[in-house]
Amino acid sequence: MPIALTTLFPDGSVPDREWVLGQSIRFDPAAVRARLPDAAMWPDELDSVSAGSGRYRVVSRRDVFEVAARAVQDGSPIVAAQLHVACVVWGTSPGLTMVRALRPLSQPDAAEKLAKALAVVRTEGPVSAYKALSGRNRLKITGLAAGFFTKFLYFGGYDANALTGRPLIYDSRVVDSLRRVTTEEWEIDGPVDMYGRYLDLAADWAHDFDTTPDVIERALFGR
Repeated sequence: MPIALTTLFPDGSVPDREWVLGQSIRFDPAAVRARLPDAAMWPDELDSVSAGSGRYRVVSRRDVFEVAARAVQDGSPIVAAQLHVACVVWGTSPGLTMVRALRPLSQPDAAEKLAKALAVVRTEGPVSAYKALSGRNRLKITGLAAGFFTKFLYFGGYDANALTGRPLIYDSRVVDSLRRVTTEEWEIDGPVDMYGRYLDLAADWAHDFDTTPDVIERALFGR
């Protein structure tokens, strides 16, 4: 469905991808490390990110993509778990949300399933990977909701084969925005076809505005 430029970009101009890659959040490294079920799940890249104030540091999307590049090259479960940790650090606020997002890593097969999901998103595409991680499907990790695992798919698969589609983050803020700017039904942790419909819509809008799908996703996140 078509959408007005100012609905997504109120000032009438479309930002470039640097606007996306620079999106940052501060975090407390010591607090995150204390919540990891295995110290080896800590991604070393987070030791060299920009300093914030006091005990805090600042992590951007660009930093998480660096962890993702290593996870793709390495392919091991432990580095896939490190990517999930980086996604959680960037994508959640300190407190209960972060605890809830890290808790699934305590499951014995969680890291292995994440490594397999990384392979799926890069070879079969984001819709197949979403399906595998949701419902009662083969890579489902108890407690890992779409708002968290689509961040993992986004960072791990965005630079893979564009013919299978670009994975995008699908969390509660994106869902709320989609409800406001479209006439369609959107659900948190929605079914596979709903996620696919969102990816198609974002790709169409990206084409219309001569930008990238994740610029659309960030615009939805910030509405």
